[in-house]
Amino acid sequence: MGKIAFTDDNGSFVLENAENYSYLYFPIAGDNGLKSSITPNLGGDSKINQNTFLLEPESSENLHNNRSTRNFWCRIDDKAVWSATGVSAEQEYRKFTEGQDSNKLEAGFMWHKVSRKSDIYKISSVVTSFVSVEHNTEITYVTITNNDDKAHKVTPVAAIPVYGRSADNLRDHRHVTSLLHRISTFQNGIKVKPVLSFDERGHQKNDMTYYVCGMTGEGKAPVGFYPVVSDFIGEGGTFLQPEAVREGKEPVGSGAYIQGKEALGGIVFEDVVLEAGESRSFTVLCGVSDRENEIDEVINLYADSEKVEKSYEAVKAYWTEKVNVSFQTGSEDFDMFMKWVCFQPILRRIYGCSFLPYHDYGKGGRGWRDLWQDCLALLLMNPSGVRKMIMDNYGGVRFDGTNATIIGEKPGEFVADRNNITRVWMDHGFWPFLTTKLYIDQTGDIELLAEKTTYFKDKQVERGTATDEMWSEGYGVTQKCESGDVYNGTVLEHLLIQNLCAFYDVGEHNHMRLRGADWNDALDMADERGESVAFTAAYSGNFADIAEYIRMYSEKTGETTVELAKAGGYRLNTDFGEEKFDLGRMFGFAYGEKENGAVFSHMTVMYATALYQRGFVKEGHKALQALADSAMDFDTSKMYPGIPEYFDIDGRGMYTYLTGAASWYMLAMITEVFGVKGQTGNLVLEPKLVLEQFDAEDKAKLEMIFAGHTFEIEYENESRLEYGEYEVGKAVVDNVYLEIVDGKAVLKRDIIDKLQGQNHKITATLIKK
Repeated sequence: MGKIAFTDDNGSFVLENAENYSYLYFPIAGDNGLKSSITPNLGGDSKINQNTFLLEPESSENLHNNRSTRNFWCRIDDKAVWSATGVSAEQEYRKFTEGQDSNKLEAGFMWHKVSRKSDIYKISSVVTSFVSVEHNTEITYVTITNNDDKAHKVTPVAAIPVYGRSADNLRDHRHVTSLLHRISTFQNGIKVKPVLSFDERGHQKNDMTYYVCGMTGEGKAPVGFYPVVSDFIGEGGTFLQPEAVREGKEPVGSGAYIQGKEALGGIVFEDVVLEAGESRSFTVLCGVSDRENEIDEVINLYADSEKVEKSYEAVKAYWTEKVNVSFQTGSEDFDMFMKWVCFQPILRRIYGCSFLPYHDYGKGGRGWRDLWQDCLALLLMNPSGVRKMIMDNYGGVRFDGTNATIIGEKPGEFVADRNNITRVWMDHGFWPFLTTKLYIDQTGDIELLAEKTTYFKDKQVERGTATDEMWSEGYGVTQKCESGDVYNGTVLEHLLIQNLCAFYDVGEHNHMRLRGADWNDALDMADERGESVAFTAAYSGNFADIAEYIRMYSEKTGETTVELAKAGGYRLNTDFGEEKFDLGRMFGFAYGEKENGAVFSHMTVMYATALYQRGFVKEGHKALQALADSAMDFDTSKMYPGIPEYFDIDGRGMYTYLTGAASWYMLAMITEVFGVKGQTGNLVLEPKLVLEQFDAEDKAKLEMIFAGHTFEIEYENESRLEYGEYEVGKAVVDNVYLEIVDGKAVLKRDIIDKLQGQNHKITATLIKK
């Protein structure tokens, strides 16, 4: 797979000289809020939310411009200076020459390791980075080795600039907010607690403490600190050649207190004499907390190398277990690529639509589509709790079929737009039923349609064409009856309102109006006369399926009435050769970029899914495979494993990790390619694998969760039949034969419920039609 090589069955990979490629960054995060990005040279940022950035916010262009990275310096024999992360003036000068350090990146789910070796100074380093599962702390574990045949004295110095404020302050009030900093040193490091927080919420008292602290592998505290940026780099200095390291400047001790300066987590460890071949390790912790005493807890948790390594293994196991879907096809690289595709929805849940260096989609929040697409992946990977999530999401629907566009951080939290910007996306009403349908198929819980939940209410009414002047923030964001009681309607009512309102909202050609936005919002200037043929067809499909599920609901429950309220190589377009602003802003983008003619992953996957559903399997496979091949061609895509939002005009993968296309790709592979589908609670096998997707033993395997059980589903194709030539001849699980209906295998829900244990293997034999 290009220059990337996978090293295990969990998608871990290695890349030589990763620092030689632009725009590479990797996500490391925890489940408590800390979200970091890290580059091969340990650039990138770290934050809790828009208002709480531990490290300075980074955009994709800053990655190769900024030098204020996480760094670990080695002052060798009181004269030579070498960076264990490769960020020094000398190392930058020697880059792309014979004197460049050899370096290797290794990474897996939420862990990142860079090995570096200097032939000039006979020294090497291994820097491992990950985020604690228990705390909002980023751990940098550094091991330094003397590769010379004689001893050398090394002064180790960690240096991590602490930003400690809102991303808004990167330009607005950058200096003024530094005047709010209160910096103190203590036994293990530096704390920064600004007096106030300046952000979109106003000027508020700050409760957050940002910190950088460290200890040796044996648990010894540092011997001094550099808590201020200007003192560390020196007059006229730079982070590439800081005066404090270059000159061996005397550090300050514990108990220092500084106000109003840009802060630095500069930590000086005791000098070590490394004998030939000897290694020493150091741990650097940086984090944020609203409880200062939590910092002591964190220090104790990582007090020595043994504890750090134990936590590192626990973090790897924690995230590996999250990806409980696996594929086995004729390509091991593709199978590992799919591991990362399956991990991407987890990253979306944590990072939202931004909070990684390609942050063009705002301030980290998720949108309406994201809520439903993320549910798709969770239904396939971690279905527990999805029912409540679906019910919470329906609470964002307005009574006119539109929906809230500002999503809160808590499940089911929707926020009125304080800017009163009217936005209606005509496709929004389409997505909820797709997710609900998958939920019903996976669980058989068709009674969900009768469950009741609330509606969203704000000033916007009549599908964005009018405002309710009687509404105020005091009313709240939940629709009420005339009596003042909160109104609750069934899920089916919500679905019908969404789809029917869109159905009647048509333009002059009787297609559904484009409204405020369509394909990723870039056609938002077609509000007056724009219509969408594609989504008119999509909604039509919804109506046919909704009617079928109403029929099934009636058959299962006996109800005959429903209570309703009275009230890859595929580009998005050709080059039009002109800037068609009357249609939308997308045509102001350079052709071949973003929505204007790029290879857009989301569109390609949905197109491929439609091809599979209509029996064009070879064409669907071509579309999916082209996307995977483009992503895995590192020489061109220059991205870590996974699927990007799109490929630019040069084929580089853009907006990596945070794309809903990953959920759709995983869904297409499971339900269409491997043909493993729920059908109102039953499990149905109808594979659409082409011959090349079977391995050397003529088998293809999928492991996934269904109805609370883990199934390994293996297709045997001993006659090497191509798609169209085979059907399922027999299938067995735990010595129980599945029913074969029209070439498909069906495992009934009542049989699934009787299976003993959690892990089961289904072997399905393919025979000639």
